[in-house]
Amino acid sequence: MKIQEIESGKNKQLKWVKRLQSQSKQRHKEGVYIVEGEKQVRECIEQIPQRIHTLIIDEQVEIPVLEQGGIAVLRVKTEIFKSLSLDKTPQGYMAVVTMEKAELSRDVLNPNGIYILLESIQDPGNMGTIIRVCDAVKADGIIYNKACVDIYHPKVVKSTVGSLERVPCYLVEHLTDGISLCQSAGIQVYGAYLSESEWHFQKKYSHGTAFVIGNEGQGISDKVIDCVDARVKIPMLGGAESLNAGVASAVLLYEVVRQRPHIYEGDARTIESES
Repeated sequence: MKIQEIESGKNKQLKWVKRLQSQSKQRHKEGVYIVEGEKQVRECIEQIPQRIHTLIIDEQVEIPVLEQGGIAVLRVKTEIFKSLSLDKTPQGYMAVVTMEKAELSRDVLNPNGIYILLESIQDPGNMGTIIRVCDAVKADGIIYNKACVDIYHPKVVKSTVGSLERVPCYLVEHLTDGISLCQSAGIQVYGAYLSESEWHFQKKYSHGTAFVIGNEGQGISDKVIDCVDARVKIPMLGGAESLNAGVASAVLLYEVVRQRPHIYEGDARTIESES
């Protein structure tokens, strides 16, 4: 472990970290992204130490124990860390982590698996929630198109609370390509859509299942909805017109879990809500 004490916010390495936070193009060009928060950083150290490039640590917190050699540690003044952090109350832990990009092909798809396909999701909070829900139900993956928010956006990474490292995420040029691959693997693809749809709980999800979730404002495009095997909708009993993409994904995915008790019986933990 090589510790470098940094006392100036003008340090070139810190400027590099700021670019990674703000520029998707820079993140993908270098193949790295930012993880912030004590729990998230410690999980990375425990689960994927080989992919940690650099740690940035507030001088007032303890440097984590690192068994993996070659990791650079930048120890910075508290005020400098605050200037780097996107949190209102920084915890003093940040890491630069190497991306692990998954390539989508028919061979990697589980014919009995559970998938979410995302078309042009823009809100980082929604994307983070969907990734976390997929982790919670042990889904086999997320397939998303290039018009979606970057899954390595700092706000997405933060809101997943570590789930990003446990859920395979496949980027495709066009979502219709992802739908076709799922269908070729025997996975039924359902579009979350209001028009000409059946209630989601009336469908049988005993085999491979994938749900398409559309853009927050526009929903699923005509080109994509025309490719799905069936359309499903969630009952809206009160005055709300719709659910956000993250909540809708949770409702749909947990119906699959409910219909497949064998995937959770004897293995599920008690679900606790968070404030």
